[in-house]
Amino acid sequence: MGHRQQSSASRSPRGSARSAPKLLRRAHHADPLLQLQRAVGNQAVLALLRSDAPGSVETALEESGPEAGDRPVAQTQPLSAPPQDGRILQKKDEDPVDIDLVPVSPEQKKELDKLGVRLPAVSDETWRSIGGVADNAEKTLSEPEKKGIEALLNKHSVAAGTPLATVTGPKFLLHDTSALVGAPAIEKERKKGRGPLGKGVSAWIPAAGDATIARPDFFETKRPSTTEFEKGIDIIKQADREQALRDIWNVAKNAEKEPAMDRALAGTGLVEKEVKTVKAGAESFFKGTVADDDLPDGSKSTAAWAVGELCAKAEKDGAAKVAADKKEPDFDAGCKKLSTYFKERAARVSSIVGVEIVQVGVKDPDKKKNQNICDPRNPNVVPMPSPPYSDSQYANIALVYLRAALIAGRFPEVTTHFVVDAFERGHCDPRCFDLQKLYDTIAALLGHGKGSTYGVKSSYGLTWGTNTIWWDAPDNKICGTPHP
Repeated sequence: MGHRQQSSASRSPRGSARSAPKLLRRAHHADPLLQLQRAVGNQAVLALLRSDAPGSVETALEESGPEAGDRPVAQTQPLSAPPQDGRILQKKDEDPVDIDLVPVSPEQKKELDKLGVRLPAVSDETWRSIGGVADNAEKTLSEPEKKGIEALLNKHSVAAGTPLATVTGPKFLLHDTSALVGAPAIEKERKKGRGPLGKGVSAWIPAAGDATIARPDFFETKRPSTTEFEKGIDIIKQADREQALRDIWNVAKNAEKEPAMDRALAGTGLVEKEVKTVKAGAESFFKGTVADDDLPDGSKSTAAWAVGELCAKAEKDGAAKVAADKKEPDFDAGCKKLSTYFKERAARVSSIVGVEIVQVGVKDPDKKKNQNICDPRNPNVVPMPSPPYSDSQYANIALVYLRAALIAGRFPEVTTHFVVDAFERGHCDPRCFDLQKLYDTIAALLGHGKGSTYGVKSSYGLTWGTNTIWWDAPDNKICGTPHP
């Protein structure tokens, strides 16, 4: 629904490129604007104010009849139907009426273009500034919005971070912890949050208290993956990928291995002791002599990044510079096998800010018990509190989102683990989350219209690939209440 502008500030002087359109009686039935009005109705014509079509109109539209006054234009008939009372739009010099400004679809814009109609445009920034309702995902921040976000973050003692030159397709990914994670564990993650260490999560949101920014450098490439999507499981299965990493490492020159690890860890902020530990762990991974659970934190990420450095050097200088004697074909084949993985993983990880919202999980963490929190019939799942998430959590998520937006220079697309890993059907978090409440919280902070969205639309249910928020309706044994 569009947002009705009724204040005098929303109306420009007559003749301005941003002036509010008026309905005028038009006498010529062949007029293209009248043809359009008859074909699709007043609202579609007025909606072009939200398009980027160039030009302006010589006359505006105003509904005929002395009772028009300041009554808003409303489209209550089918798009193809003529006015029910038989009246025709004609020219009339009267004051403009209030209208509902709404975005137009590309199809409506094309139809207007065919009829030769060019109406003035209102930018996305202006639309948001006057309280317009829209999907703002990936829209560029205006300068006033940037300043407003900086002020909000400063007010709430959240460090703003350094804006990046370019972030392609920024995403703000919501998880839930599926276990009660306390302040000591979150602080431990914050201290780890560099390079290959930790869980790769950018921020943690407890039920009460402030958010913890664990990895301040949002949209970073060198961090552990938080989803199967980031791991590239859809490109190459984990077992195949790990074997390919070992195969490449084993046919590389020994003299190239240590420098490759050094390049992989460059700029990550690890201290000497940490570097030594993850390098040793990576070597153990390559040998396959230590179980994954027993490897030091960061070992597998370091190993993958080191192989990526070897392949990158081979692509630049030739496989002969990197591969062991007579092993160039094997080395080259291995790098080709992982080339798409390396490219996509870097792009995916660097475009995502992952946020963990603290939430209950299972009653008994013993692996012999059912640990599947996505099964609403699992008796081992702890029912959610009521409400499932606190107002504090929604407010803190919104602030972290705005921090991400300021760094990216645009509004990231909000999405969920349930959506991103739908192809694997193994994750369903954040469960029982009110997505529109988050959107309304963000909109209120920025002065955008209530009902605006910033990413995926709310769709509640249990079906991967269809729903965006897991909700065990209609039973609600886990969520506790019906979905919004």
